[in-house]
Amino acid sequence: MSSRLLRLIPGQHFATHSQLILFSPSSSSSKYVTTFSSSSSSSVVQEDPHGQESAHEEEDEDENSTPDSQMRCAHMDNESLDLMHTLMAYRHEPIHSELMKIRDKYSMLHLDVLILIYHFAKRCSGAILEIGAFVGGATIAAALGVRDSGQSKKLIAIEPGGSVKHKRLGTRNILRDLERNLARERVANTVTLVKGQSFKPETMSAVRQALGSDQLGLLILDADAAKRRDIDCYREKFADGAWMVIDDIYGADANEKITPSRADVDALVAEELLEPLGFYGWSTWVGRWRGGAASSVAET
Repeated sequence: MSSRLLRLIPGQHFATHSQLILFSPSSSSSKYVTTFSSSSSSSVVQEDPHGQESAHEEEDEDENSTPDSQMRCAHMDNESLDLMHTLMAYRHEPIHSELMKIRDKYSMLHLDVLILIYHFAKRCSGAILEIGAFVGGATIAAALGVRDSGQSKKLIAIEPGGSVKHKRLGTRNILRDLERNLARERVANTVTLVKGQSFKPETMSAVRQALGSDQLGLLILDADAAKRRDIDCYREKFADGAWMVIDDIYGADANEKITPSRADVDALVAEELLEPLGFYGWSTWVGRWRGGAASSVAET
């Protein structure tokens, strides 16, 4: 796990191309930072015993730093740490082993990401949209979250189909295997499967018809590199504060999806449309939609 040591002031929170860094205030003169590496789902807390000033501290003390921005940063810090605690708590629950089996059978995502998808699907208000279902790993995790929520929630999965060469999850017919897997895990009746490319007018129309007046409380985005295109296609349906799980944001440069995906998400964060809350597993960005909507997401 890679890490960097930075001296920060209270409330500072930002994402870099390799890690999310949170500062935890201390009563001592030392400063502590929590560093999340993009190559690992774990974190490290480090102490700066020398108290040396840095450019980051000076930049945050300029006239652009306001009480509102500091409060917003502190809120994001707390929510990020809450998500880490949530993952730890789930490791002692039966769903952890259930999702481990789902991951081994059907998913390329890290187990921690499937757990968060389950958690968000269980807790969010509103519908759930997945773009890029592949053979169903994340779809099944979300369906189990809906099941355990005790509520009626729409779960829509978009998948264009095709074939994939992969040592563990290779398939000659993605849609055939996706439907079989959903039926095998007894969640087929929970999922509305839309076959097609996410940005095609007929696909967008089918999703809107399935949603009706419902807003989206969770987006799972794991398709191609055009993250902004897909977000723009459905942004008018996002509830403010909707959870966002976006894969292929960090990782090996050899992955052709990484650079354009990261550029799209970084731009949306800079425009304050997305709020970053951390990086999990191997390459997955987690955060919230802050682009506004007719109503806000309420969690139970």
